[in-house]
Amino acid sequence: SLNLINNTSEIQAGKDSIVLLATTDRNAAEQLTQPHKLIYSGLPEWVRAFNYNRWLDRTKIWYVYEIENRN
Repeated sequence: SLNLINNTSEIQAGKDSIVLLATTDRNAAEQLTQPHKLIYSGLPEWVRAFNYNRWLDRTKIWYVYEIENRN
């Protein structure tokens, strides 16, 4: 199912399930307490080396994280 959340603390994964979190918040991973990994980014990592005039700070980039609940 698809759920809209306002805060990563609202993520509820069932036992032995995987949740996908799609966000444009580049700091979302820092807020996650569950085990997670980045599985998609709308921008390749190598492009970050070309952040002239801090254009990445003004660019909306999508990230998808896989969040596991192995309780």
